Amino acid sequence: MAHSNKDGHHRTIAMTLHDGKYGVNTFFEMKGTTKMAKVMDMYADRHGCDPLQTLRFYLNGVEVKPIDTANSVSTSELRQS
Repeated sequence: MAHSNKDGHHRTIAMTLHDGKYGVNTFFEMKGTTKMAKVMDMYADRHGCDPLQTLRFYLNGVEVKPIDTANSVSTSELRQS
């Protein structure tokens, strides 16, 4: 989860997306305030597909929405653990 440090700078979050069908991992680093839509678009660009037509993103069985942020996804993951 990203937090501001003493200097007010945001830490980055490292995220690995796993393609369950092909077994491919894609790595991203982002600020905690980054909307997941940006990550979804970058993933789709790298893999040559349309994110809204062909992709679904899940974290522990819960669908991740484009309006979610890395922070909100991390927070919900912690609440479910």
